[in-house]
Amino acid sequence: MEDSMNKAFAEVYDIIRHMDKEIIDKIPKKFIKFIYDNRDNSYNVKFDYSKNILEQNMLRDTKVLLSIIYIDYVCSPEKRAKLKEKDKEEIIKERKALDEKYNFDFNKINEERKNRNSNIEVAVQEAERQVNNKSLPTVVKKDSIFKRIVRIFINFIKHNN
Repeated sequence: MEDSMNKAFAEVYDIIRHMDKEIIDKIPKKFIKFIYDNRDNSYNVKFDYSKNILEQNMLRDTKVLLSIIYIDYVCSPEKRAKLKEKDKEEIIKERKALDEKYNFDFNKINEERKNRNSNIEVAVQEAERQVNNKSLPTVVKKDSIFKRIVRIFINFIKHNN
């Protein structure tokens, strides 16, 4: 991130060097020095100044820095106010779009959850009612073979005595 900012500073500094003096005079010297001190000295800026600035292939951070310079130092106060108002409108529009896309209606979600839970409760009660209404088969325990043999033997002895 820092590397791309340093490259952007190099591009902005190169653009400033090619600006008219009257525009450069509007930009605070401290700001220009900050850009100069933080630029990437090894980055080779390749702009064709015979073309419009909008036609140049520049980093996104460079565009952001140039827009900050333009709004804060170069444009007229009226133009600045219009641009800031336009930015506010764009931010509001973006927020609305994000709200529509990601905003949850918690009341609706809670209502659906209550309905789902009440449906589950009704289903459980119905299942319990069906189990209680049905007569379950009687379980008959059978004695093991060993017990049956012992019982037969005991009965045999009792009848023979």
